[in-house]
Amino acid sequence: MNGRLESELNKQKVIKAKLKKLPPIFTEFYSYMEEDDRSYNTIEHYIDYNVEFMEYITGGKKDDEYYKNVTQSNVRQFISSQRTKEKEGEIVRTGDSILATKWSAIKKFFVFLNDLGFTDNNPVEGAKRPKVKAKGEVTFLEEDEISKLFANIKEKSTERLFNRDLCIFSLFISTGLRKSALVQINVEDVNFKTNTITVIEKGRKERTIGFGENMKQLLLNWLQDRRDYFDVDEMGPLFVSQWNNRMSPKNVELLLKKYIEGVTDKHITPHKLRATAATQMGAHDVPVQVIKEILGHNNVNTTMRYVAALDKQKQEAVNILDSIVK
Repeated sequence: MNGRLESELNKQKVIKAKLKKLPPIFTEFYSYMEEDDRSYNTIEHYIDYNVEFMEYITGGKKDDEYYKNVTQSNVRQFISSQRTKEKEGEIVRTGDSILATKWSAIKKFFVFLNDLGFTDNNPVEGAKRPKVKAKGEVTFLEEDEISKLFANIKEKSTERLFNRDLCIFSLFISTGLRKSALVQINVEDVNFKTNTITVIEKGRKERTIGFGENMKQLLLNWLQDRRDYFDVDEMGPLFVSQWNNRMSPKNVELLLKKYIEGVTDKHITPHKLRATAATQMGAHDVPVQVIKEILGHNNVNTTMRYVAALDKQKQEAVNILDSIVK
């Protein structure tokens, strides 16, 4: 079975196992979200958040018709109650973005109920969406920090894993891939005749990304090691763990944590490597619209955040030079 398909089927199984323990209305909601072409991660979160809301309204009971008498006040009070939670004996604050997502999940559930005629009630319409603070400055690696990262990989990796790890982080920086898309790549998705890779992005959207000759050689080096050092099929997951399984997003995060040590004091995540790819393209005068297409952004305003970060950095450099002139 195709590795990506297997991953999707596993996620479906997890959701369907949950649905067996929930009122039937949630199964209807699941089908509605599937038809809306939402990712299974989003579907799972939306179901989970609406179950939380149901249990808040019913005092922990599972009521198939709880939604009929929900009020605007109930929605506001629920969101307010979620701002802080006790976890392992400590009070933990819920981030504004998660609160906003919970609000959106409840809203989507009532849109579904309205669309299918279960109720005319939509209490979310009068409840304000929690405000999400504007995103702060974009964090990315400078060119010298990128060099240090690759030097760390060379120094800290093993012979068996070196080409794999070099390939992973080179792909991040040369293509701007998301970690979720990177770990889902299969060997058969890589086309060496056209120098392209077919990837699955957010919302289960398929798109094609290109790579250059240097990246091609890195991929070929890794595929040779994959055959020589790993007990895996010729096709299937491109990137496998030392235990011969498909690498997970968590595996990638831990790798980055290992290799970024001593490189920078910045908080660097796989997504920050995506930002690094964007700012590097901007630094070499790649048009914004082209950067948008390469990164797979739906909105050019998202891309502009990276360009704006680069402009600010340029201005800071100008100011430093200007301070010398007296």
